[in-house]
Amino acid sequence: VVLTGGRPILYIERGGHSLLTFSQMPAADTEGTAELAHAARLLHDAVRSGAVGALTITRVNGSPVMEPGGPDQVKRALEAAGFGLTPRGYRVPR
Repeated sequence: VVLTGGRPILYIERGGHSLLTFSQMPAADTEGTAELAHAARLLHDAVRSGAVGALTITRVNGSPVMEPGGPDQVKRALEAAGFGLTPRGYRVPR
């Protein structure tokens, strides 16, 4: 679970392939978008530091990340945090 301001924002399911967000944020919700971006950076940093094992995010909120029109806000947050898109999903580059 990734917390921002004491609130849960992201959850990585066992195996590191599925990411869940704790709230559905409308596109105009800049506070929610900022929290999501911050949580994605925290997750990236946790993987890079070794606190969290390697993961490849293939699903977000039950939808495949490779599907067009999927969870765009989450994809943008992951990319901005430094996750790289691979043919399987989003990974933290080594």
